[in-house]
Amino acid sequence: MDWQDKDVLIIDEVSMLGARTLYDVNEQLYMLRGSAQDFGGIPVIIFLGDFHQFRPVQERSILLPSAAFWWDEERSFIV
Repeated sequence: MDWQDKDVLIIDEVSMLGARTLYDVNEQLYMLRGSAQDFGGIPVIIFLGDFHQFRPVQERSILLPSAAFWWDEERSFIV
């Protein structure tokens, strides 16, 4: 598949996509397209899916704010 002429990237079931996996997709597109821009410079990225469905297995969700990994609702530090 030639990634140079692609203008749209559609990622379905985004609720199950972890931050590490999204990073890996970004890195692969960077290499495949030879561009230092995010997602290899693909101008349109569409995320689809039920955002209240399943979370990623063994990864941090891309849908949670980064602060959620360090603080709970009571603003207590999580180790």
